[in-house]
Amino acid sequence: MATVIYRDRDRTAPRVTWQGIEFLDGQPVAVDDPALLAKAAANAFFEIAGEAPAPRRGRPPKAVTHREVTHDENQG
Repeated sequence: MATVIYRDRDRTAPRVTWQGIEFLDGQPVAVDDPALLAKAAANAFFEIAGEAPAPRRGRPPKAVTHREVTHDENQG
């Protein structure tokens, strides 16, 4: 089970309720819902500690490659 910590970064909501679970600023809350853990991981106001959610199925994301641009390509 993972622990979710809410961070009131802009100091406007020291307490929030998300999907029926109350989060207080800086207080760890045990969460076992994989969907909520995935959403919390993508939300800047939440941190995940403990076990991470299961990896997503399917293809891994495409790697971004860097291509060097020559001086001639920059001149238009």
